Amino acid sequence: MPQKDDVYTITDANTLSTVPAGMTRGRSSASRDSGSWGGDGTRSRHYRVSSSRPPKASSMSLFLWGTGQMYNEQRELGCLLLLTQGLAVAGHWCLAMIWPSICAMVEYLGVTEWHLLLTVAGLDLGLIFLLVTNVYHAYHRAEGEDGAYDGCEIPLLSGFASLVVPGWGQLLNAQPGKAMVFLFSLCAGLGTAALMMLTPFLDLLSSMDQQGILRQKADIGALALLGIAGTMWVLSVYDAVVIARCQRRMG
Repeated sequence: MPQKDDVYTITDANTLSTVPAGMTRGRSSASRDSGSWGGDGTRSRHYRVSSSRPPKASSMSLFLWGTGQMYNEQRELGCLLLLTQGLAVAGHWCLAMIWPSICAMVEYLGVTEWHLLLTVAGLDLGLIFLLVTNVYHAYHRAEGEDGAYDGCEIPLLSGFASLVVPGWGQLLNAQPGKAMVFLFSLCAGLGTAALMMLTPFLDLLSSMDQQGILRQKADIGALALLGIAGTMWVLSVYDAVVIARCQRRMG
């Protein structure tokens, strides 16, 4: 009697089930970062994305408020910030042109020139905080949507950027928090210089204190703030170059 041969059918599911977990992996469009060995003796790969969008968005908002938000597809917020910058520039120009007339008008309301000047200075301080927040928001919004940024790794470029605007090089080096400190110090220094040289602040102090004590203290304070701002400017350039070199070596 002839012997019947057994017939076995092998499917794709049977074939794939014999492959241990971790032996297969798909390729990502991102760049390869590092690898690690699992407990079962297999090696797994990790991938990361280095996006250039955060420094672009923050740099745009650094010079024109809201343009970084527009780049991040936040058009309404971007237009509002850009309008605020335009109104601030136009308002300061008008104040410079018709300051005596404005002082004469507010006198009827019982507001002195000293109080008016302090109010404008307070509003300018708020604008400085708005500038810093605008740049910081543009950076982190872009980073949250498009992935982390690793830094440009070009010392000359980072150093030159911080030479032009303190903190700009730190944005290129993926250090937005440090950039805000340097940027705020620049704005504080420029604001102090403008207050002392372009406004009647010193004349009003002299009229309030005939002995000149307040004027002397104001001069010392202004010189101290300007000295700090200048030191931070130099430190910003040095820091940008050093950090970019370190990032290039580590990369």
